[in-house]
Amino acid sequence: MGFDIGGQGGSSFPFNNPGDTVTGKLVSMEEVQQTDLQTGKPATWDDGRPKMMYRVALATTLRADTDDDGERTVYLRGSRKPESQSSLAAVAGAVKAATGGTELEAGATLTLTYVGDGQPSQRGFNAPKLYSATYVAPTLNIAGDAFSTPPAGSAAPTGLPVGVTPEMLAALANLQAQGVVGQPPG
Repeated sequence: MGFDIGGQGGSSFPFNNPGDTVTGKLVSMEEVQQTDLQTGKPATWDDGRPKMMYRVALATTLRADTDDDGERTVYLRGSRKPESQSSLAAVAGAVKAATGGTELEAGATLTLTYVGDGQPSQRGFNAPKLYSATYVAPTLNIAGDAFSTPPAGSAAPTGLPVGVTPEMLAALANLQAQGVVGQPPG
């Protein structure tokens, strides 16, 4: 299932202190250009290419007040190298560990945790934040004649078709995660 990348997402989750964690269902993801922290202008590499990052909206249980819908935005940026422990590397590693692939799926559960600080890249710069992540792919259920992600807050299906066991559905999900079989048409 793809993402609706037209939305901006909710309030940004701040990650102020080591140990700060956010968990939620993936609602949307959008690739956006980073901003230079010193100038406020769009950030670019030395060759002029834009520096990009991913803005990910999560449906969480967090509520600041009665008008808060719980949606929080996290930004995935930094090196993709696992040893960097950037937010991007942490999530990429979690997705690969959970699914064997690199694609974030709508409805999946993502947990991102600020675990500490690295070494500043230059004197006078802030130390980069280091992250860990976990990713749980969306579960499959049978809705009519198609497989789909259950709506938020819904219970797992109780009536499977004759001859279909929960173990069979788990095996299918595993094969789909490995790319052995594709998603059923829907």
